[in-house]
Amino acid sequence: MAELHLRPKEDCKYAAVSLGEVMIRLNPNEGRVRTARTFTATEGGGEYNVTRALKKVFRLNTAVVTALPDCESGHLCEDLMMQGGVDLSHV
Repeated sequence: MAELHLRPKEDCKYAAVSLGEVMIRLNPNEGRVRTARTFTATEGGGEYNVTRALKKVFRLNTAVVTALPDCESGHLCEDLMMQGGVDLSHV
């Protein structure tokens, strides 16, 4: 088995980087989707949720590598991600 060589924490820019899609979730809140007239929008995605939580809870430097469409929903998702504090320089 090969030996694993890790760099020291001081030499790393990020504690975690997520790769993958980030989506917008439309939550109907108290109602059901088919009868709702308003929704709460949040961002999410398995890997992204981990990096966002590490940033918010433990104040670790984290980043996400993903692509967003250049449209209104893509800009909304980007704005929600900015509020999460994750580095978006690789989007």
